[in-house]
Amino acid sequence: MKFRKGLTLIEIIITFALVSILAVVILNIFNISIATIFKSGRQTQSILQVKEKLDKKVKNLEDKTDGEDTITVIIPGVGQKEIKGSIIEEEDKDTGFKINTFVPNKSKKD
Repeated sequence: MKFRKGLTLIEIIITFALVSILAVVILNIFNISIATIFKSGRQTQSILQVKEKLDKKVKNLEDKTDGEDTITVIIPGVGQKEIKGSIIEEEDKDTGFKINTFVPNKSKKD
């Protein structure tokens, strides 16, 4: 019986097919990862833009003491307290991201 050196054509074809399948799977995972990274970046930019707009609104309300909105804060062991102020909302029309915040009225100094 002779010992062969090297591989047969069928062994090479099977190996090539397995490596090709593996490469497709790895490239697909890589592609999905890149798409997710870019999507996250766009979402982060949208959120930061909404936050900037909200911060400008809050800055404009800093000295006002006439907010009509009321929230109730419950502090364990102390009780509940109603706080008057303004609820501010900002939304990005393209993505639908929405941020709400409450700015309490400044207490009037005598």
